[in-house]
Amino acid sequence: MEANLGISDASSDMSDYTSEEADEFEDIASEELKNGKISLYNNNGELWCPFCSGKKKSQYKYAELIQHATGVSKGKRGVEAAGKHRALLKHVNVHMSHMAEPPKERVIHLEQETPATETTVKDEKLVWPWMGVIVNIDNSKVVNGKRVGPGDNEIKTRFSRFHPKCVNTKWNFHGHQGIAILEFENDMIGYGDAQDFERSFLECGRGRREWERRAASVEGPGKELYGWVANQQDYNGEDLIGKHLRDKGNLRTVAEVNEAWSRQKDQLLQNLDATIQDQHQKLQDSNRQVFGLQSLVIQTERARQEAEMQRVYMEEVHKQELLAVVRDAKRTIQMREDEMKKEREKLGAAFQNLQIRCQELESQEVHDDIERMKKEIEMNENEKKMQLFFQIQELHKAQEAKKLDLIRKQKGESSTLLQDQHRQQKLLLNQHKLEQEIQALEAILESKKLEANENKQAGSSLTDLEGKLEELKAEKELLEDMHKTLTYRERALNDEVQNAKKAAVKIFEKKGTVKDIGVKKMGELDQAPWRTACKQKFKNSPDGWDFHFATEWTTWDKNVRDVQWHPFKVVEVGDERHELRINENDDKLMTLRSEYGEAVFASVINALKELQEHNASGRKLHPRRGVGEVEAQSLWGTAC
Repeated sequence: MEANLGISDASSDMSDYTSEEADEFEDIASEELKNGKISLYNNNGELWCPFCSGKKKSQYKYAELIQHATGVSKGKRGVEAAGKHRALLKHVNVHMSHMAEPPKERVIHLEQETPATETTVKDEKLVWPWMGVIVNIDNSKVVNGKRVGPGDNEIKTRFSRFHPKCVNTKWNFHGHQGIAILEFENDMIGYGDAQDFERSFLECGRGRREWERRAASVEGPGKELYGWVANQQDYNGEDLIGKHLRDKGNLRTVAEVNEAWSRQKDQLLQNLDATIQDQHQKLQDSNRQVFGLQSLVIQTERARQEAEMQRVYMEEVHKQELLAVVRDAKRTIQMREDEMKKEREKLGAAFQNLQIRCQELESQEVHDDIERMKKEIEMNENEKKMQLFFQIQELHKAQEAKKLDLIRKQKGESSTLLQDQHRQQKLLLNQHKLEQEIQALEAILESKKLEANENKQAGSSLTDLEGKLEELKAEKELLEDMHKTLTYRERALNDEVQNAKKAAVKIFEKKGTVKDIGVKKMGELDQAPWRTACKQKFKNSPDGWDFHFATEWTTWDKNVRDVQWHPFKVVEVGDERHELRINENDDKLMTLRSEYGEAVFASVINALKELQEHNASGRKLHPRRGVGEVEAQSLWGTAC
C-alpha cells in the first residue's frame, strides 16, 4: 500500500473476462512461457511479472506472484492482460509449485498478523447497507487554520477496485478528521466487496484490533491507513462514525440480508416468469393472426387464379364465336358472289343475243311501212332492255359496295364491343384486387386495434391504416361506377350489333331487293378521334391507353348530356335575329382542346350541335333513321 491511503495500483471497474479474445491471448502467452521465450526471472534472478515490466514493483515472492496473477486474470485491466496473466498463473502452478511455502508457516504467519477473532461470523450484526471505515487518513496539512485531507472523489477513486457506491469523509469545525466511510451496494455482491475491502487491511495487519492496539500505545499508529467493515460496535459508538452509521443504516446479520435478497430474487423470477408467459401468449395470438392472414392470402390467390382462368376461357369462347361469325359472313359473301356471277353471265349472253338481233334488224331491208314500224318498235324495246341491263349492273355494284360497308361496320362494332368487354374485365379485376386489399387492410386494422388497447403508441399507425382504407373504398366506388357505365354501353352496343345482324340476314334473304338501313345516335361522341388521342397521350401508361380512353370518353359523353353545363352563347345575325351558337372559349372546351387536340375538340362540338338541333331541352341521345343516307362520321350502316 501507499503511504497516504494504503492502496496498491488503482484498477478499473471491469468484470471477469471469458471471451474468445482472452483465450487467444492466453494460448499465445502459454506457448511463449513453455518455449522459454518469456522468463519469470529478472536480471537479479528474482521472480517478476514479465507482462507488467513497466510497473513500480519489479520483484515478487512466489505467493505474491500467485496473488498478482490471480487478481489481474479477473480482467480488470483488459482482455489482453487477463489472458496473459491466466497463462502466467497456470504456468506457475504447474511448473513452480515446489516454491510454495509450507502450510504451517502460512498459518502461523496469518495468526500472528491477523488474529482469527477478527473474521466476521455468520450471526454477527453488521451495518446495512454495508459500510467500511477508514481511519488515520493524512490530515496534517493546515490551510486557513483548518486541517485538510483527501476528498470523497479521491478516496473513491483509490478504492475503486472494491466498487464503493459512495464515500463520505468526516469534517468538523477543526477541518478534516482523518476518517472516511465507504458505502457499498446493499446486496450480497456489495457484501463480498466489503469483505474484500476488510481483508485487504487484515492481510497487511491494519485491521480494527491493530488500530485499537496501536492507538493506545506510546508510539502511536504511525502514518498507515487502517480499515474494517462497520459492525454493531461502530454503530453504537458516540463518535462521528457512530452518528453517521445510525443516520445512514441499521444493524442486520448476513443471514437476514441473504434471506431478504433471496425473497427479492424469487419475486423477480416470478415476475419474469409471468412476463414470459404473457409474451408467449401474445406470440401465439400473433401467430394465429398471421396464419389467418396467410390463409386469406392463399384463398385470395386461388380466387384470383380461378378468375384469371375464367377470363381466359371466356376470351377464347368469344374469340371462337367471332371466328364463326367471320366464317359465316365469308361463306355468305362467297355464295352471293357466285350468284351474282351467274346472273352476270346470263345478262351477258342476253346482251349478246340482243346485239346480234339488232345487227340482223339493221341489215334487213324493210320495204313496207308496217315492217319499218315493227322494226322501230323492236329496236326501241331492245334499247330499253339494254338500259335496264346497265341499270341492273350499276345496282349490283352499289349493292356490293353497301354490302362491304355493312360487313366493315359489323366488324368495327364487334371490335368496339370486344374492347369494351376487355376494359370491363380489367376494371372488374382491379375491383377484385381492391376488394382483396380492403379485406386484408380490415384484418390488419382489427389486429392493430387489439394491439392499440395495450399500446397507445400504435394510434398513429392505426390512423394511417384507416385513412388508406377510406381511400381504397373511394377508389372501389369509382371503379364500380365505371363498371356500371361500361356494362350499360356494352349492352347497348350488343343490342345494336344484334339488330344490325338480324336486318342484314333479312336483306340477304331477299335477293334483288334494295333496302338501306341506318341508325345514328345524334349527340353521341365519335370514338375514333378519342381513341387516336388516347393512344398517343397514354401510350406509356401502366393501366393501358384503352383504360384511359374508356374513362375520358365516358366522362365527356356525360358532360355533353349534362344540362347543367351550357357552353352556348347568343349571337346577333342581323335584322334583329339571334342564333344560339357554341362558345368555343368555354373553360372546359379550351382545356379539352389544349390536352387532346383539334380532332377530339371537333367531336365534342359536333355532338353538342346535334343535341342542340334535335333535343335542345333535355340533351338526350336522339336516334335517327333514314333510307339511303351514308355519312362519314356517323353510326350509319347499309345492308343489301
